[in-house]
Amino acid sequence: MKFRFASTMIHSNHPRGLYPPCCTALWERCSHYGMRALLPLFMVAPLAIGGLGYDNRRTGMSFLPLASSVPA
Repeated sequence: MKFRFASTMIHSNHPRGLYPPCCTALWERCSHYGMRALLPLFMVAPLAIGGLGYDNRRTGMSFLPLASSVPA
């Protein structure tokens, strides 16, 4: 394996076209888990600071069916 700058570094065992799909999948996974963490916080945040102002029960009733229908 040769060490080069990060923008030109290609591992010899993997084809060049493998990196964009892997990076895309990683980005998608990070976005998915980030949204699962941030959406309930946005739902319970008060209206005064830009949230929806839901109580915990309403947030659970709306978020849990959505979260359980999407595979982790």
